[in-house]
Amino acid sequence: MSSSKTYSNDGFTLIEVIVAILIVAIISTVIYTNLTDISQAVSKSKQSLNRDSDILTLRTILLTEVTNINSPWYIKELKVEKDDKAIKIYYYNGDPNRFISFYFSDGIRIFIDSSEIFYSNLLDGKFLLDNRTLQYTEKEIYFCLTLL
Repeated sequence: MSSSKTYSNDGFTLIEVIVAILIVAIISTVIYTNLTDISQAVSKSKQSLNRDSDILTLRTILLTEVTNINSPWYIKELKVEKDDKAIKIYYYNGDPNRFISFYFSDGIRIFIDSSEIFYSNLLDGKFLLDNRTLQYTEKEIYFCLTLL
């Protein structure tokens, strides 16, 4: 009794394996590139959201705290001190010795007297853009004062 074993050559050839590896490599590269782009887009969105949140908080503070500046009726103009990096407005809560101040050095800092109530390290946009920062925020402050 003789049994003959037959071996088939149905396996993959070297060319087929190399082609399969190349296809997987190309697909992996495309997926990696897309994931990197998506990750960067999500990161930029988070930064933009944080910046927008800081701007909204700043505007809210401007609208609420600036309304607390009450000068006497006989004073036509508020006492405002300005320099390159700060604005200080007196008559906070009607007291001539109290003030609200806005500092622009490494971000935006808002103080009432000597207590800090807001800080943001915004680095771009209309709030912190060199000389326009102070001018824009000053316009916002005066706009809030006109609402009184």
